[in-house]
Amino acid sequence: MVKLSEYFGEPLDKVVNTLVSVDYDNQSYQEILLDMVKSLNIDLNKMYHEEPTQLCRHATTVTDNLASIKRDGLLNLRQMLEQKTELSDFLAYHNIVINVRDKKLIYKGRGLPIYNLDELEHSIEQEYMRCNSIDLYEKSSNLKSHSYHNEIRLLHTKLYYDDCETEAFLRGDKDDIYGYSTVRMSPEILLNIGKVINRIDRVPMTYLQDAWADREGCKSYILEFNVPIKQFSKSTLKAGFDEFYEFDGLAEKFGYSYEDYESDTIPTQFYINLYVLRQLAIKALDGTSKEFCQIKSNTVIPGSDIRVYYSENVKEKPPMI
Repeated sequence: MVKLSEYFGEPLDKVVNTLVSVDYDNQSYQEILLDMVKSLNIDLNKMYHEEPTQLCRHATTVTDNLASIKRDGLLNLRQMLEQKTELSDFLAYHNIVINVRDKKLIYKGRGLPIYNLDELEHSIEQEYMRCNSIDLYEKSSNLKSHSYHNEIRLLHTKLYYDDCETEAFLRGDKDDIYGYSTVRMSPEILLNIGKVINRIDRVPMTYLQDAWADREGCKSYILEFNVPIKQFSKSTLKAGFDEFYEFDGLAEKFGYSYEDYESDTIPTQFYINLYVLRQLAIKALDGTSKEFCQIKSNTVIPGSDIRVYYSENVKEKPPMI
């Protein structure tokens, strides 16, 4: 409640009285936030602070005691795949190269296109011709299978729909974070790549994850750092309001219509304030413990700004399921 008061510049007692009056069991989030906006005279178009930040936590596994992160900062997925990093070196050792720019997965020297079959503007054969591997496609029934198309689509989504953004937790303790996907043992992208290779070479789907975790000195870290809220993806800023009708009353109060929403002309400042109001209200009202965010791929997170929240040897505990 103190932070809600501080951010929007309203007296603490007024904020407390507003929160106490909320009918949390019978109101939607939009109704709650709309009441708060009216009671506290909040202007969602106003810049209350020049660059508000949010504490984030991110899980990673490395063998160099964070030396590269301290030196280079927290790299996004594209940088980790295309620059000389622990991840790209590991994949190269296993005869894998991911060329994000050219949308190619190179395995044992042969290029395979990374695509979403539903979005291709030309034939799948042309994609393999682009990668000089049409002969592989013609000879392999696996490359034509629905399961392969699905696995390569998931890799495509990770790299292009998500734009290689950095995934992090807005809230969550050690158990919340380590309970998500494979992050305690290995980078999540290895699961996606391993499933693709499994369809080609019939290796175990988890062979890359297992090999990563088995490396000498592999340690798991939960890092924390502050990120400017404007560097969150639009999907993060709009979290909880995925459709216009879910926040139409708030938008219309400040002069925005469905057409503005559809054309993406509602200012980022409105979404930043709406995000902050929702986050602070959730924390004050129900203390929801776990929520994810995506940080834009152009965000610079220097090593000097990164702190260790928790660490342990990967092999100290059995893999999380």
